[in-house]
Amino acid sequence: MEIKIGKKTYKSGSHNMKLLFDLTKLRSEIDKRYRISMSGDTDEIQKLLSTINPCEDIEKHVKLVCRFFGNQFTEKEFMEGYRAESMQEFNTLIELMTLEAISGVTDILGEEKKPQTQTSKKESK
Repeated sequence: MEIKIGKKTYKSGSHNMKLLFDLTKLRSEIDKRYRISMSGDTDEIQKLLSTINPCEDIEKHVKLVCRFFGNQFTEKEFMEGYRAESMQEFNTLIELMTLEAISGVTDILGEEKKPQTQTSKKESK
């Protein structure tokens, strides 16, 4: 995945399990908020809205963006240099990062469950 900040373009690399966990947790939180907001339950929606602090959410998400890209840029550099037409564009970035992380975890776990072939059994001896 690539991101442009100012005039520079950065690529993401491999990620540690803590980052993958944090992104997966974020994805779960986003899904929960979406389900509540679409439920039509006015009381639940109001309760959800009272718990959300948009500025804290942005700070938390910016920290994850920096970690996702291996801290190649600072939070300040990102905040001042990342250009987005709308908050939705930033949300899309977060969505893509969480999907990439979840996909990577799924691929890793899928590989671990595959039975060893004769060739790989010989190689492991």
